[in-house]
Amino acid sequence: MVLGKLSFIINTPTKGKHESRDGFKIRRLAVESKIPCFTALDTVEALYEALEKGTKEEDLTPVDIGVI
Repeated sequence: MVLGKLSFIINTPTKGKHESRDGFKIRRLAVESKIPCFTALDTVEALYEALEKGTKEEDLTPVDIGVI
């Protein structure tokens, strides 16, 4: 049971995607609860830097990483 509200979860996978592992369960619960879940620390660092600079959502430009 979650008593408070989470803004996001940081969960870095270490030993695969087997559904019996705690990390898998945490990531699945995050998705089912619509809580953003970061699985790479470089992404969390980029978020922190954007928040620190005061970047607003309207200042961002989406990038299709499939074409990089």
